[in-house]
Amino acid sequence: MTEKKKASDRSSALRRRAEDMMIRQLGEPDQIPSADVRRMFHELQVHQIELELQNDELRRTQQELETSREKYFDLYDLAPVGYVTLKEKGIILEANLTAAALLGKVKNDLVKMPFSRFIHREDQDIYYLHIKQLLQTRQLQECEVRMSKGNGTLFGARLETLVTKGNNGEPTLRTMISDTPERKRAEKAILESERRERERAEAQLITMQRFYNILSNMYSGILLVSDSGHVEFANRSFCDLFGLDDEPTDLVGHAHYAIIEKIKHVYLHPEEAVARIREVLDCGQPVIGEEIAIQGGKTFLRDFVSLNIDEKSYGRVWIHFDITQRKQAEEEIKKLNETLSVRNEELEFANKEMESFVYSVSHDLRAPLRQISGFADLLAKTITGRLDEKEQRYFSNILGGSEKMSRLIDDLLNLSNISRREIRRKKVNISTIAASTIAKLREACPGRRVEVDIKEGITVFTDPGLIEIVLSNLLGNAWKFTAKTEHASIAFGTIEQDGKIIYYVKDNGAGFNQEYAEKMFPPFQRLHLESEFEGTGIGLAIVDRIIRCHEGKVWAEGIKGEGATIYFSLP
Repeated sequence: MTEKKKASDRSSALRRRAEDMMIRQLGEPDQIPSADVRRMFHELQVHQIELELQNDELRRTQQELETSREKYFDLYDLAPVGYVTLKEKGIILEANLTAAALLGKVKNDLVKMPFSRFIHREDQDIYYLHIKQLLQTRQLQECEVRMSKGNGTLFGARLETLVTKGNNGEPTLRTMISDTPERKRAEKAILESERRERERAEAQLITMQRFYNILSNMYSGILLVSDSGHVEFANRSFCDLFGLDDEPTDLVGHAHYAIIEKIKHVYLHPEEAVARIREVLDCGQPVIGEEIAIQGGKTFLRDFVSLNIDEKSYGRVWIHFDITQRKQAEEEIKKLNETLSVRNEELEFANKEMESFVYSVSHDLRAPLRQISGFADLLAKTITGRLDEKEQRYFSNILGGSEKMSRLIDDLLNLSNISRREIRRKKVNISTIAASTIAKLREACPGRRVEVDIKEGITVFTDPGLIEIVLSNLLGNAWKFTAKTEHASIAFGTIEQDGKIIYYVKDNGAGFNQEYAEKMFPPFQRLHLESEFEGTGIGLAIVDRIIRCHEGKVWAEGIKGEGATIYFSLP
């Protein structure tokens, strides 16, 4: 039977019921009075109009319901979580598109499938307990399980299920499925973002507090002006520098041009100073280290710089330093430098004069000394065997004095020449120079037994000729002052001190009293009698002069009777 035939039969049956009711109420139609007929006709017409109005209202309501139903199904299908409707025994009755996507199935294919089929076998007990508690309590239940897509891929899901009544009155289950990892990741990302933002804000607040604390305690006058041109901060030093009676907080909120008017009387040339500040503020460029003259002979140094923190502008900072004392000190230093320069020139001239004098005297002494030595040699040849012992001793003293005078002149010339000599530096193996010097000393005194320890491979960037003179004097002294030591030993090596390489020559000879160490390096100074150890007293002075010319330093340590160590440094 067609739907149209069913509708026609329902209409006929309804008409018959209506006719029967009318006959019971009014009787047969031929028995009804005409007045009642007219009234009834009127009533029928009114009822017909009412029915038409009601039908129109029903049609509008039905259309609105259809529209709402379509909107509901759109929202239902496109919800961010999956929804499935189940029979009490777990068979899927309905699902939205999101649920189908999560389960990897076409939406219509899910109908009549058991929902438990998509629960991972190891989580079946969790799901059955979830349904059991739901049916017992009839309250919303939640659980987390692993679910399997149609292709076997697993994903973590959160299920929220409640019991409702279906269209037929039977209980149905409504389950919401959400992808747990995505939700957790989203929640975690939100929490992490909030945490970072909170930490950044807290760190920025701490930074600003520290910044303002630092500014408040600075000796420099600080004024922080916002981009809108209003004072946001001032410190006590700013008020003090400009002689303001205001508290720093009293300046906050004022326009910066009003502040300029308050402080302009301090400048030596107020109008020029105000014009310059306006020029700086208008151009917006930073100004660093600008000097300005202040009343009372004072000088300020000022900066105008932008203040940016985390790429955010906080306006500009006006910084004023009182550099009056520094300027005065600079003037004093300038005068002292000028005086020192003059003194240095005078000292340099005096040194040159002294060197010229020593050089000239040394040369002038050589001629008469050669005459004395020459005639003494001739006299020795003519009077050989004719002098008694006492006369022979006198004659030997003459010859010895002549030889000592000759050595002294040579040493003075060497000392004078060192200051004149140009230093030519290059890489030198001074261990080799030290070994060569010891070899010459052994050759000159073949009978001596001295234990010598020279560290190998010591190289330095220096003048080869001058460093050879240094080592010759130091090793020569060590050789000389160990002459009376039974088991003599000499060592040449290096140590590290304050990150620098220090060179040394050490011996276990006669040594010296440490309190006289500073007297060892000036010319002609001797700590031992000439009868004990011969020498002119010039050797260590030459060493000191050479090391100083290299911008180095030389010093000595010793113990009388136990030995000495001479240290020197080279840049």
